[in-house]
Amino acid sequence: MLPSPSAPLLIGREAQLTLLRDFRSRVPAGTGGALLVRGDAGAGKTRLVTELAKLPGIVGSEFVRMDYTEAIAV
Repeated sequence: MLPSPSAPLLIGREAQLTLLRDFRSRVPAGTGGALLVRGDAGAGKTRLVTELAKLPGIVGSEFVRMDYTEAIAV
C-alpha cells in the first residue's frame, strides 16, 4: 500500500505495526477489544493508529479515540 501524498512513509515502526496487527488478529469480528497506545508528545501515536486503521481487515472497524492531559498542580 502506498502512502497518500499528504502522509510520508512510516519508517522505523515495523515492530509497533506488527504488535498492532497481532492484536487485531486476536480480536475476532463482532467481539470487543481494547488497546492503549501511549508515549510522549510528538512520538507518533496518532500516526501509528492511523496506519493501523488502514490495514486490510481493519477497515470498517470502529475506533474510539481518547485523549488524556496530565494535570500539573501549581
